[in-house]
Amino acid sequence: MAKRLMTILITAAMLASLCGCANILEGDTLSDKPHIDTSAPMNQPEDTIEVSSYDELRSNIQQMIREHSSGAVFGLSAFDDGDVATNVERICKAVAMDSAFGEYCVYYINSEVNQIVSHYEAKVTVNYRHSKSQIDGMVTTYSQRYLRSTLLDALEKRSDYIVFLTNMNIVTEDYISDAVEELYIGNPLTIIAPPKASVNTYSGNGDGDRVIEVSLDYVFTESLLKSMSSSINANVDQIVDTVAEDSDALMLLSLCEKLISHADFDIDTAADPALTDQDVAATAFGAFVNRSCTSEGFALAYKALCDKLGLDCRVVTGRYNNSPHYWNIVYIDGSFYHVDPARCDISGIETAFLKSDADIISNYWWDTQNYPACNGPLTYSIITHHEPPDGGQNGEQPGESTEQPGEPVPDFPSGGESGDEPQNGDAD
Repeated sequence: MAKRLMTILITAAMLASLCGCANILEGDTLSDKPHIDTSAPMNQPEDTIEVSSYDELRSNIQQMIREHSSGAVFGLSAFDDGDVATNVERICKAVAMDSAFGEYCVYYINSEVNQIVSHYEAKVTVNYRHSKSQIDGMVTTYSQRYLRSTLLDALEKRSDYIVFLTNMNIVTEDYISDAVEELYIGNPLTIIAPPKASVNTYSGNGDGDRVIEVSLDYVFTESLLKSMSSSINANVDQIVDTVAEDSDALMLLSLCEKLISHADFDIDTAADPALTDQDVAATAFGAFVNRSCTSEGFALAYKALCDKLGLDCRVVTGRYNNSPHYWNIVYIDGSFYHVDPARCDISGIETAFLKSDADIISNYWWDTQNYPACNGPLTYSIITHHEPPDGGQNGEQPGESTEQPGEPVPDFPSGGESGDEPQNGDAD
């Protein structure tokens, strides 16, 4: 009986198995697991870059850095000379440290080399010192003129960061700081307040190019600078609209008179030893809007007015009675003259308007290498009382131009724009 029961159970099991096979053949599935092809190698990189020499590997790593890629896998199929892992590590370090560009871009670079049968694979990963946008924004320049032009554009747009790739050894932190100051005082209508410039230099192994990283720190916010700019330009427009004179000399006089009647010299702020050019009183905004300023504020405001009318006017950085001081040099009919609006406000316009070098040399100091000689024939008395210069030998009215139409205004000395450092000069 027991044997018969066992036979029945075995038969039933066989029939059930056959039915399962039939269901499979009819299309039913037993599992939803994905199919795995065990004949294919596991964990094979999809984007391996094949290189055939160490030079080609170096070039590819450099390109990887330019693209700000965080990592790449290189196939080294023909590398059987020496310690491959050591050589790859050496190349990675050279890319990151030998060049100024690599030093600027890369904070840390790592390589991992594995031998796979008859070839090698190198996995290279990079941690970056700077962002992709900073690297992409790098400006390559081998000209001081272009560097200054780019820096001017950044200041007028109130940018807070700019980076240069250059081979000019003259470009140092002091050079950048001086350039920022010169561009600021030369463009009072577009650069409202001077930022503080800080500079980092990346030199690599010291040969060839350098990367100059410039950060610009503004005292005022972007929105406040825009508001200040609008206020300055509105005041400038209002003042120049009242100028009716038709000669350069008389227009320059009118602008100086209007400026010193509009603003007062801030004696207390000017005497403060902690005063910097980032103080509001030292800006054109202080002169036009707060109506109280230092000599720097007066000089910048006067230049802004002259610029609006197309009159040639520069800001001079120097000393008066051994204290830091700013004033202007203007151009009339082929000659240059000193105009000091601050002293005009303090002592009277006749004491500091249209002065020659000889007139002011006892109280003023300035770098004569950076500014033109001022020795024109006009004076305040001549243009206000119509006394002709030189006894009236040329028969012209004061301030009347003797130049031919289209004759260019002489350039000021560049102070080293050609690449040489400016020489120290003393008017004493």
